[in-house]
Amino acid sequence: MASNTVQMTFDRLVQLPGVTGAILIDGNGVPVRTNLPANVARIYADRIGHW
Repeated sequence: MASNTVQMTFDRLVQLPGVTGAILIDGNGVPVRTNLPANVARIYADRIGHW
């Protein structure tokens, strides 16, 4: 049930005006949901994880 809620929220997020991509990462910096190509999502997740 919670996974379905997360997916629905993610789907609404990527449909907002001006949103070109979204990545949901876990606590280890691993992308778990994205609407970007996997290799691009990993690059961004790596950058975010270094902050």
